[in-house]
Amino acid sequence: ETYKITTLDASEIGLAGVMDASRTFQNLSIAVGTRLDWQHQSGSGQNVKRLNVSGFAGASYALSPHWQASLYVSSAFRNPSLTERFFSGETPRGTVLGNQRLDTEQSVNIQGGISYRNNSLMATTEVFSQKIQHYIERIEASEGVLEYVNLDSATVNGLSYTANWTPENSELSFQLSGAWIKGEDESGNVIADIPAHNHRLTVGYQVGTIRFFSNVFYRASKTHVADGERPLDSVVTLDIGASLPFTNKVRGRVSIRNLTNQLFYVSADDRAAFAQGSSIQFAVKFLL
Repeated sequence: ETYKITTLDASEIGLAGVMDASRTFQNLSIAVGTRLDWQHQSGSGQNVKRLNVSGFAGASYALSPHWQASLYVSSAFRNPSLTERFFSGETPRGTVLGNQRLDTEQSVNIQGGISYRNNSLMATTEVFSQKIQHYIERIEASEGVLEYVNLDSATVNGLSYTANWTPENSELSFQLSGAWIKGEDESGNVIADIPAHNHRLTVGYQVGTIRFFSNVFYRASKTHVADGERPLDSVVTLDIGASLPFTNKVRGRVSIRNLTNQLFYVSADDRAAFAQGSSIQFAVKFLL
């Protein structure tokens, strides 16, 4: 027999208005903006309406012809999803219960950065701190039963960087990027969905119209985890490949992913699958 089961019957309507402005005064550029957002969710016989306001203000200053500094302050929000609010049922990870009483996440963010640029090098480093009120997290309410709840508050701090270097009179190019992120609740406990520290190095080499490339990716170990997560071991993976144009509008690409066939989980989620092993990928891009 065939059974028809409705896992979630809910709807969502959202309207938003955005206003922003910017101006430059010699070496200084400033920008401000605000957003007004209205949302209506319905499901399980309940209707939830929310009106949220967010905004930002930022400035960047040219310290010299090559250096630039920036600072941004903003407020933001995230309404609970239909799943978090209304879904209740069996999933591969057990029974999951939605929570119609969830509050909207509200956050205040500050981000500072400094960048450098010349003919061959472009590099940027940014640090940020985010304070989130009513952070939504999925916790184990009892054995085999998970529930979405609001934490009083959570803090996410991090640093990210990226650098692109193309030596003059060379066919080589280099890109290095990475991030460190830490997230805790008001009691100092780790919150879920914070990625492990990671770094990536991409090296490219141009031979005529063919570009060869390799990616080395390092993901650090993660030992402090939240409910519903598992510790992660560190891992290093290698991708190699090449791309070439067939015509002006058709470009091909072939790559070998995870060349050394490393076995690792794609995330700390305790239900996450293993990453794909060594594989060959082919792609063709058409430009219209």
